[in-house]
Amino acid sequence: MRIVFVVQHFYPDDDSCANLVRNMAHEFICKGCSVKVLATRGSRRVPKHEYHQGYDIHRVNDPHVFSLQQWKREPIRTLPFLVKKVVNKLIRSICGKDQDPVVENRFYRKLLRLYSDEPFDVVISVSATIITSMAAYKLKKKHPGVCWCFYMADPYTTNRLFPEKEKKAREQIENRLISAADVTITTRFVLREKENTPGWPRDRVYALEFPNIRELKPDRYTKAILQKKSEDILIFFAGRLEKAIRPPQRTMDMFTLIRNPRIKFVVLGIGCEDVLEKYREEMPERLILLGQKPLYDSLSTLLLADVLVNIGNTVENQVPSKILDYLSTGKPIIHIRQTENCPVVPYLSRYPNALDIAPEEPLQDAASRMERFITCNESVPSIEYSMIKELYQESTVEYVANRIYTLLQLCVGSNQGD
Repeated sequence: MRIVFVVQHFYPDDDSCANLVRNMAHEFICKGCSVKVLATRGSRRVPKHEYHQGYDIHRVNDPHVFSLQQWKREPIRTLPFLVKKVVNKLIRSICGKDQDPVVENRFYRKLLRLYSDEPFDVVISVSATIITSMAAYKLKKKHPGVCWCFYMADPYTTNRLFPEKEKKAREQIENRLISAADVTITTRFVLREKENTPGWPRDRVYALEFPNIRELKPDRYTKAILQKKSEDILIFFAGRLEKAIRPPQRTMDMFTLIRNPRIKFVVLGIGCEDVLEKYREEMPERLILLGQKPLYDSLSTLLLADVLVNIGNTVENQVPSKILDYLSTGKPIIHIRQTENCPVVPYLSRYPNALDIAPEEPLQDAASRMERFITCNESVPSIEYSMIKELYQESTVEYVANRIYTLLQLCVGSNQGD
């Protein structure tokens, strides 16, 4: 089976969707599939095409990455890119924040070229927004024999990152995409919201867990980007912070109340830098900001942690996939809830070593419980992966990839029969 993934960001520009694609791609290759990945090119230093870990990566230029600073350094060379960036911003201001017609068309044209060079059987668009899926939708109309799998990793219609006034338009687009896709993979939260929608193709929509549970071994990843001192107790947050979805203030206020100088808080990721810098001024020796790092560096660094911290979302219809990365480590986990019905809680209720901080818990009480949990778990051995795999079988890379692979086989067979 020849498969092309379309995802907005991919190696070396990692995010949760890139992680999902990487995990599934490896499993499909093990099944004898030919796999290509199409993504945006986040830097001119990144090649437009390369072979990496068993699959071809093709990239289209992203007009957003060329900055004013680049123009000042190389005005003549970068002026066309800067003009394209301005034009693209104007287009997005008209079409909506969640849409990007310029990048969408680049994806579509590249898909057509890839298909012309070597016809493929399956295109899997992995969408946090719907840019990649709009490109796959156009390809499906052009080449109906291609099996299209629409992987909707996050809610689209009810996504709080997008303007409420455009919700109806988003719903129309989402319904059109799901109706056209041969297979739609999404989360149970989206399925619950949408399953009673008139015309909903229930026989072609499946709710699966994120394929993120897998065994992590330090020697499989690059050298850790943080050297741990013997006296340090390291607690880690890894991921993206968002003021609207995942604000860090409450977590940081708790940490400032912990006075043990051995306990250090490491933030691995981007977002809310202005907020974090204010807290670092208050405790410069105890708050370490590493910024964004490639996935493999991030994983190897997580294995240095004594305790992991998960900051919950302010919305209840999105599960942060990084909680499954956390579970894979077997490390103790502190979960800071932002809502009463946090979707992460059911995962942690099965986990043998987790602390849940409720949103209404007073800061001082929460900080005291955090400190006791951290000190009690200093140097505690990680939970064996065999137990993690048994507890979260439905979230393992092998299980989810096998389910999707079976669906794709049926789809390709049906299309060939037609």
